[in-house]
Amino acid sequence: MFTYDIKTLPFVSMTGRAFEKKGWSHTGRSMGVNLLTVIRRGECVFKINETEYQLHAGDAFLVLRDTYYKPHTDTFCEYTFFHFDGSFEAAEDDAGSRAQEDTAASFYGFMADRRTMLVLDSKMELGEGAKDIELLLGKCVNIRADGTGSKQILLSLYFSEILFRLSEGVQKGLSYKSSYPQSLSKILSYIKENYTSPIRLDDISAHTQISKQYCMRLFKEHMHTTINDYILELRMKHAAYLLRDTYMNVNEAADYLGFSSVSYFSRVFKKYFGVSPSEYSEQ
Repeated sequence: MFTYDIKTLPFVSMTGRAFEKKGWSHTGRSMGVNLLTVIRRGECVFKINETEYQLHAGDAFLVLRDTYYKPHTDTFCEYTFFHFDGSFEAAEDDAGSRAQEDTAASFYGFMADRRTMLVLDSKMELGEGAKDIELLLGKCVNIRADGTGSKQILLSLYFSEILFRLSEGVQKGLSYKSSYPQSLSKILSYIKENYTSPIRLDDISAHTQISKQYCMRLFKEHMHTTINDYILELRMKHAAYLLRDTYMNVNEAADYLGFSSVSYFSRVFKKYFGVSPSEYSEQ
């Protein structure tokens, strides 16, 4: 998690909308500018060091300057990207609350009682701000396509609002997560990053260093469900997205989500949604 000060408007050196076909990847790179990518349709994986981040439509991903990254997609991916300047700092644990504290700092002659520090993360969800962000994305791309330097300030203003909306979502997420014990947050984070693989309770326990019994007790007490049912719900929601909004067929979706067979995937899907995967994809 990082903080970004917008007391000075960010300069957007490049922006655009791109479409990548199934199997797209590049060999990896690092840049002298920051990169923000917003996934519009499809899905993509960004790998930084040894960590892979699964991104779907409605996700945004931040790569800091001079950071080596490598993306690819197994389906397809349509996204809007921004290259921009500015320095990020590692966020302290209370960054979300401190960003809301009163301060005497001046910010463009107004909002003098608020900090200008945004709180952002590597992977973010558009969440409640999705509609506003979608509108701003279109405005940014249109301004850049216009080609006139006189609108650079307007581009920076629109982009600043995108960062602001993303920061709002991150801070709300921090407030929401704070209601969970830290141990449960670790479990949830691991599951959300790995549920497309055949993970077991043993894997979760080994990765989080939390006993299996305590994992199960945390879920029952705070999530009111079992770990297996929680993982299954994530997979089914993802399956519905793959069949409805991507070019994946039933076999590919079952394999992508880590099911041992297509027949088992189909049985689970029909039990969950009331129709077979093939029927659902034709609706």
